Amino acid sequence: MNPFRAAIRFFTKKKYRIVYGAWTLHPDTGKIVCGYVGKDSNPPGRPLEHMQGGTSRQPAPSPWSDTVVFWARLYGGRMSRFTLWWLEIVLILTFWPVYNYRWNRHNPRRIPRYVAARRERSAAYRRAKANFRRRPWRLRLLRSL
Repeated sequence: MNPFRAAIRFFTKKKYRIVYGAWTLHPDTGKIVCGYVGKDSNPPGRPLEHMQGGTSRQPAPSPWSDTVVFWARLYGGRMSRFTLWWLEIVLILTFWPVYNYRWNRHNPRRIPRYVAARRERSAAYRRAKANFRRRPWRLRLLRSL
């Protein structure tokens, strides 16, 4: 097979893929904000990797994983890798997640990974987490799902 044709087939093959979002507690304000937007070709797997780690792609949990309130599937369907890539970029530019790095450098609210790792050990973060626990039981139920 022609290598050019193989590359075209690789990027245009349609498969069920998703774009997901994680809503997290903002470490400074304690408000629930869009924390992360990601894409995946293996729908049940990637959010668990962010939370638990332990795989070759994600050996350790993400530094913001303990701030996740709930996960949402933003879009799911049969699409090519190219479509999935563009859809993720559009949703990052739309939601302005706090912890995304790529395609989100213009966001003034963005928190880099190294700062997120430091902040989760701060007193302000612990206060924000305590305020979240006082919120209605429905939100706590969402976190457990």
